[in-house]
Amino acid sequence: MTKFRLLQQLHKQLGFLQRIPLLPQFVDEQLKIGTLLFRPKVYEKMMQLIQQLKQWPQITTQYHKYGGLEFRIQGNEIAHLHGNGLLDIIFPLKFRKALVMLDGIEPHHVLETSGWISVYLSAHTNLTQVFQLLNWAYRYHSQADHWTVLLAEMEALNGEKDKTAQIKHLNN
Repeated sequence: MTKFRLLQQLHKQLGFLQRIPLLPQFVDEQLKIGTLLFRPKVYEKMMQLIQQLKQWPQITTQYHKYGGLEFRIQGNEIAHLHGNGLLDIIFPLKFRKALVMLDGIEPHHVLETSGWISVYLSAHTNLTQVFQLLNWAYRYHSQADHWTVLLAEMEALNGEKDKTAQIKHLNN
């Protein structure tokens, strides 16, 4: 959570600015330019993520109301990617609580008690794990029996002790 302390403080002090039309999108585009110039490997991972997700069936994209690119399925947002490489993904709260025990997954950078998780992409981020998280969110929002699917996977996740085994187990 310490990674996001600065973001939390900025949101607390300047959060009112997000209500100005198009300002969040403008700021996010500036973040994206900064990422391209100063962290090109992160920008490359962001582009890989976007290109791959746009190929998934029924995924649509649009600008997120607070900046970034939003990914939706059947009208429901499943994730959004900010211009600095911050990826936010939505899950049911119980499932999110299990996920934040895994390395690299944090509660949402602003809405810490919600079902959102945040993954901060870096040059060393394993996109396989990120795509697995997105796949779970995708399946949750696209299947009629989404609760059954996630509860079974959450039970399997909680039954494992080793974090690597947890990811591999849920990947099957």
